[in-house]
Amino acid sequence: WENVIETRPRLERIETNAQFAQIMSPNEMIALVTLSTRVGEVEGFMNICIPHMVVEPVMSKLSTRLWFSMIEKGVSPESKKALQYNVEDMEVPLRALLGQTLVSVNDFLQLQMGDVIPLDTNVDGKHPVLVGDIMKFYAKPGVKNKKIAIKITDVIREGEE
Repeated sequence: WENVIETRPRLERIETNAQFAQIMSPNEMIALVTLSTRVGEVEGFMNICIPHMVVEPVMSKLSTRLWFSMIEKGVSPESKKALQYNVEDMEVPLRALLGQTLVSVNDFLQLQMGDVIPLDTNVDGKHPVLVGDIMKFYAKPGVKNKKIAIKITDVIREGEE
């Protein structure tokens, strides 16, 4: 909680009977944190109940954007460079969809080498390129160095399609 608010937690008492621990209305909204705990050979669960009225004053500070902006201040140049190196070297799946078609199971079973399957797209049209499962580019098919290739023609910005 240090990025959200300064706290000084303290244990006032332990209550094992929930009937005596009720400090608020049963209809009140809460955040319930359940932890699996182990002390020596004894295992159990510890529940921490945080009433909404306690969280409400700091709700604006609970956004992930704020957390990451606060965390970034403590990042060293070395760790930033290492992260950049790892991200630049990472592989992502890239797929160009050159067309689609529906084929009956019978036609599929009859396919032979050399058969031509007509697709629903024009060879000169825009073909979507997906990074992972997200459409990011349009491209057109071609050849480069005697290999089948695609040429990116448009970049899809967030919210476009």
